[in-house]
Amino acid sequence: MIIQSLPSNFSGTISDFGTGSGSIIIALAKYYKHSKCFGIDRCPLALSLAKENILKNQLESRIELSEYDWTHQQYNRKNVDLLVANPPYLSEGEWVCAEPEVKDYDPKIALVASDNGKSDIDAILKIAPSILAKSGMLAMEFGLGQSDFITEKCQDLFTDILIKKDLSGIRRFFIGKLKD
Repeated sequence: MIIQSLPSNFSGTISDFGTGSGSIIIALAKYYKHSKCFGIDRCPLALSLAKENILKNQLESRIELSEYDWTHQQYNRKNVDLLVANPPYLSEGEWVCAEPEVKDYDPKIALVASDNGKSDIDAILKIAPSILAKSGMLAMEFGLGQSDFITEKCQDLFTDILIKKDLSGIRRFFIGKLKD
């Protein structure tokens, strides 16, 4: 969806909040060969895995990793052209009922957020306007039933808002450009 929203010669700055294994930032760095990429995560173990994957893909000169918790720290990078986020968005109840392939392989901190799964999304939405460049884009994954919450929070901040469905037909992805 990001590739459909940006030109193939995009050469801006990309920050990936919740980079985890690095798969999204690696894919974007490979596609946008002239971009500068930053993978951000609060989990040192996730960053270690991301570093391994970045080295395997020979992208260490293009992707910088850093430990950062967007719920408690200020993000110092400015003029980010694309902010990608796959934050924790499950409620505690959703996590309890999650499939074993989810619960057994992903750390709970990467999946569950307080306030019914909305606290991390809310924190990112508060940070985004201060770090995005003029007309910068936010692309974020969110959970079941959270699209109205996100749309309401974003309507005054973003334009060209798209809510996209996942392969199961569930509204799951937000894309929007920061208003001028």
